[in-house]
Amino acid sequence: MINRSTSFPVYCCPLSPIQMFYPIFCHSPSYRKQQNPHMTKSPFPPVNIEKFDISAHQFQRLMEQARLFVNKIVNSSQFAYELMDAAQRSDKNKVEEMIRTTGITIAFHVQFTPTAIQIILDNSTEKVNCCQLLVGLKW
Repeated sequence: MINRSTSFPVYCCPLSPIQMFYPIFCHSPSYRKQQNPHMTKSPFPPVNIEKFDISAHQFQRLMEQARLFVNKIVNSSQFAYELMDAAQRSDKNKVEEMIRTTGITIAFHVQFTPTAIQIILDNSTEKVNCCQLLVGLKW
């Protein structure tokens, strides 16, 4: 006969039929060390967000510059007309001059076709060569 007053746990499989008859504590004993997922070696270098943070700040400036250009087109149909006219006449100097009048202070490259204009805003510096923003608008 089994003495039920013993206080030691019986280890078993969770679906064991013995559980129905005895007060059993089902633990799965671990005979191997559990690995800490934070302590495993990664094939990648340690995370360093310094360049990522600098890139994001540089990109914010690009977006501000793009906003100047787009706002000028939205707020002045005369400007939009003259820009498109100069581009259709292939007057690249006039197009670049008009873009500068919007307040853009960083380097840019402009390309245009009969159907669209593309401006690549580039705020790369000697220290940080990270970011470009392409503004492409159809006309």
